[in-house]
Amino acid sequence: KLGMGFRKDPVGQRIEFAPWLSPFVNRFTDAVTRRVLKSLGRGETVAKLQGMLNWYRDQPTVQSSRDSRRAA
Repeated sequence: KLGMGFRKDPVGQRIEFAPWLSPFVNRFTDAVTRRVLKSLGRGETVAKLQGMLNWYRDQPTVQSSRDSRRAA
């Protein structure tokens, strides 16, 4: 497809929360959530939640402009 004029764009995974949960997951609640998860111990579920929240916090913002000439 590159020969037809399309260009490559990096594609990554993104974490989005349900609309009802989004207001509660922000930079102000991040410290409290970390403390609560840390107090729960070292379980697998706690580790997954911590990883998901870290990934959500560190992900780049979404760019609203889309180009239809992108290679798949």
